[in-house]
Amino acid sequence: MLDPVLYWAIALCLALLWSSSAWDKLQAPVHFSASLAAYKLIPASLHGPVSRCLPWFEIAIATGLLVPACQRLAASAGALLLLLYAAAMGLNLLRGRADIDCGCNPGHYQRISWLLVARNLLLCTLSLGLLLPSVDRVPEWGDAALVLLASGFGCTVYLFTMSVMLERDSSHHTVD
Repeated sequence: MLDPVLYWAIALCLALLWSSSAWDKLQAPVHFSASLAAYKLIPASLHGPVSRCLPWFEIAIATGLLVPACQRLAASAGALLLLLYAAAMGLNLLRGRADIDCGCNPGHYQRISWLLVARNLLLCTLSLGLLLPSVDRVPEWGDAALVLLASGFGCTVYLFTMSVMLERDSSHHTVD
């Protein structure tokens, strides 16, 4: 069972992640479509529609994670999408195609790696954790502050880790 503080901290972190991911894709649709095409997993005729719809699906997940009545569905959809992202990366890595831009942050090259596969599987696990029952207790006044602190810490660790990886990749490659 999850304590409500941990539950909401995870939900908030994941909602911020999905919102940021969608925002980046909406800001650089051409780059995202090119990244999607580079995976060579769907027919070329679907690159445009999928690259236009996927950010809105991510926004729906982010929103659903913040609405109690929708959280289980959003957490499940988020876990499935993260699993699909991990599988797409893993399949291409097994094909020997490691120099593909992951598409996580369109416009900023970040090659796929087993570390990104592991990251997506970890995020998938966190999302699935939201399907666990939550401890039924009356929230205390400090719970909101703890949620904000915990989610802030989680997001900071995530952003720091990703910025180090992005810096590593951008020093080896530039995107026009």
